[in-house]
Amino acid sequence: MFVQNGFRGEIGDVFGYLNREENYNVDYMLTLGTDIGEKYSQYIKGEFVPIGSFKNNGVPKKSQKSLKNNEILFISQYIVPPRKIDEPFFLEPNGLKYYWEQFYEAEYLLLPFLKEYCFNKNLSIKVCGRSKKDDANEFNFYKNFFKGLNWSMAPHDTPTSSYELIDSTNLIVFIDSTLGYEALARGIKAAAFPIRCRSLKNESYKFGWPGYFSDCGPFWTNEQDPVIFKKILDHLTEISPEDWKHELKQSGFFRIMNFDPKNLKFIDLLKKNL
Repeated sequence: MFVQNGFRGEIGDVFGYLNREENYNVDYMLTLGTDIGEKYSQYIKGEFVPIGSFKNNGVPKKSQKSLKNNEILFISQYIVPPRKIDEPFFLEPNGLKYYWEQFYEAEYLLLPFLKEYCFNKNLSIKVCGRSKKDDANEFNFYKNFFKGLNWSMAPHDTPTSSYELIDSTNLIVFIDSTLGYEALARGIKAAAFPIRCRSLKNESYKFGWPGYFSDCGPFWTNEQDPVIFKKILDHLTEISPEDWKHELKQSGFFRIMNFDPKNLKFIDLLKKNL
């Protein structure tokens, strides 16, 4: 049995290494959703069970009655660059090299837009930090983009702090972070801008991969287009909670990631097999 603990793709990840000719076997693959379960089944023999994110399921969702409507939460995926300028960020089995600047081109495109949007809408930005403690490198990275704007950073300092943060937020913006998808699974309004798929020229960074979703939807886009970014954020700030719930359901998001509070599917599976 294995439990999928985050989004998986091709660059520097499992689907860049798995070989269909190898004889991989497990009894159960506990996956984030149906689409990724079907993808794993192309490489590994065994039954897949879409349980969602095990960690996300285990953190009780807090009431969203008193939310900050004047703040956007951006989910950070910052990693310190390699020490050597010519050192690859990812080196693939086929010899392809990807550099830090390529990977973070998405942030360099999105964050200036986000700053301008917040200025125009009189909104503040809070960054959900990736680091498990205060990290000067990560802080300074965002300071360079958001200088002059009302912004702050919250470090990832406890196992549940990031989930508590997303539960207390009215609107989230993310690129392709697992936490962003977990927020959507919890029913929280979030704009997904997985534009890294364009800068890296790789399909596995697209919204909902390996499922088949359009390049643009009501709360996501794969396109590096500020006009579309604005349209999505305007839509999410205006939509009612009831309409948002309906929109999320109609989008088919459940195929990307389930939400199973208290991990009841996992518990039932253990009871059947122990």
